[in-house]
Amino acid sequence: MTAIRLNRVTFSYPKGEMVLNQITTDVPAGCTVLIGPNGAGKSTLLRLALGSIEPQEGTVFIDQRPPASYRGKELAKRVAYMGQTGEVAAAFTVLDVVRLAQHALPNVKGIVQEAMEACEVSDLRDRAYASLSVGQRQRVMLARLLTQVWTVGRPMVVLADEPTAALDPRHAMRVESILRRLSDERHAVVVAMHDLTAARRLGDRAIAIGNEGTLFREGLADEVISRPIMEDLFGVGFESVETADGRRSLLAKPL
Repeated sequence: MTAIRLNRVTFSYPKGEMVLNQITTDVPAGCTVLIGPNGAGKSTLLRLALGSIEPQEGTVFIDQRPPASYRGKELAKRVAYMGQTGEVAAAFTVLDVVRLAQHALPNVKGIVQEAMEACEVSDLRDRAYASLSVGQRQRVMLARLLTQVWTVGRPMVVLADEPTAALDPRHAMRVESILRRLSDERHAVVVAMHDLTAARRLGDRAIAIGNEGTLFREGLADEVISRPIMEDLFGVGFESVETADGRRSLLAKPL
């Protein structure tokens, strides 16, 4: 079943250039990775799916309904989102931030703690969120997302924007494992990433957005994230290297 449908979606920010141009694609359950150059519109596409912005042209549907048609609590049961910045306006502790995931949902006992343990932030629970490193904040935001998803307890649309960008290798692999688990549980997980090796490892499908904000290529992740397609997309050379587990990794060649 299609969880997200974009039909001829075009979006521009005020007084800015077009960011997305006539994007049409369907996103099913499983893990879909968004890849493309900086500024290609990956984050914008996630925000359109979230419903925080609306397209100038075209339509966006979550489970056959526009995001704006869902009331606040309804949307909280359908879409979970983890942004890049992880900013929180108030002076909250880590525990406060994770608990925010349940403000529009039932307070199911034990889920907050379980999510914090999964993301290895339980030891930070009483720390001021503002005092954390960028990587620690990413893990707290993932714990908040998990709290929302596990509280709802049924398949959702899960959106994550560069969730491993600031993490060390150990924590990055843990986050990938959590996202993979969610996709195996039939959530529609959409992850914007720049790490092509991680994207190929994580994704069932891949959507590549080009510099002009157009749909450059989509399909199975192993087929889209291939040397010739990535060279055309990014305009640099790549070398395909076999890793210890027999998978292929793409390394950009020096300019």
